[in-house]
Amino acid sequence: MLHSTDTKWSFEFYPPLATDDGDADRRSYARIVDSFYRGFSETGAQVRVQHTRQFLGQPTAELVERYPVLVAAAEYVADDAVLDALRAYAEAGGHLVLGIRTGYGDELARARRGVAPDRLHDAAGVWYDEYSNLAEPLDVTAAEGFELEAGSQATAWVDILNPDGAETVVAYRPTELGAEAAITTASFGAGRVTYVGTVPNEPLARSLARWLVPETAATAWEAARPVTVSTGRAGDGTVAFVHNWSGTRHTVTVAADSIHVESGERFAAGARFTLEPRGVAVFEVPGSQA
Repeated sequence: MLHSTDTKWSFEFYPPLATDDGDADRRSYARIVDSFYRGFSETGAQVRVQHTRQFLGQPTAELVERYPVLVAAAEYVADDAVLDALRAYAEAGGHLVLGIRTGYGDELARARRGVAPDRLHDAAGVWYDEYSNLAEPLDVTAAEGFELEAGSQATAWVDILNPDGAETVVAYRPTELGAEAAITTASFGAGRVTYVGTVPNEPLARSLARWLVPETAATAWEAARPVTVSTGRAGDGTVAFVHNWSGTRHTVTVAADSIHVESGERFAAGARFTLEPRGVAVFEVPGSQA
C-alpha cells in the first residue's frame, strides 16, 4: 500500500469526506487508507506500507516481483511521474488497485484537466466526471466470482463511474444518483487495474481483500477470525505470529512442520493447537518448510 504524506496534509485542510454531523473530516485520508488496510489485515494478507517516494525509487520489474498487488488508496497529490509509475506497474504485470481521488489532483493539489482518473483512465477501463458524498451507506451486489460478505456496503463517497472496457465486479443497488459500478477491473498490458469508487465498509473491504489475495498466511494456517497470522523471514526460514483477539479459545491448524518458540514443542504440518483467550503463539518454520 502506498502512503502519500502530501495527500494526507492536503486532506487535513481540504477534506473530501464529512463527519457524521456533516462537518469536514480532517481525518479523511486516514479513513480512506485504513478501510483498505483493515480489510487486508483482517483476512490475513501480509501488508507492507511504502511512502510514494520509496515507490518511485524502485525499478518497475522489482516492484511487480515483490508486490503482486499494489494499492493506491488515495494518491490525490501526485505529479505525472507518480501516475505514470502506477500505470507502468500494472502494464508490467502487477495488479494495481486505485481508490477514490487517485489521479484527480496534481503535485500542487490542483484539479487536473484530464479525464479522471488522469493518466490512468484508459488503463483502468473506467472514467468519471461526477462524484458525491454519501450521508448514508449504499448496499451493493457482486458479480459471479466475487464473494461478497454479508453486510457489505459503500460508505462516505461515490464516484459515478462509467466503465469503458472494464468489468463491473461490485455494483450499487439502484439509487437516484444513477451510480451503477462500485468496483471495476480491467486487464492492462501484462497486469490488471481495479478501481474502487467508494470507501468500503469493513465487510466490503474484507471481501475485496479476499478477492485480491485469496491465499494468505491465515488460510495456510487455517485460522479463522478473530485469529490472525502474520509471517516474516528469519534467515532461511519463516516466523509465524498467531494472535487470538477474542476472549474465547480458538484452535488453529499448523501449515508446516514448526517449532513453538516459547516451549520448544514441535508441531507437524496439519497438527492443531489451541490458543487461549487473547493468546499469542510464535512459531519457527525451518527453511526447508518455509
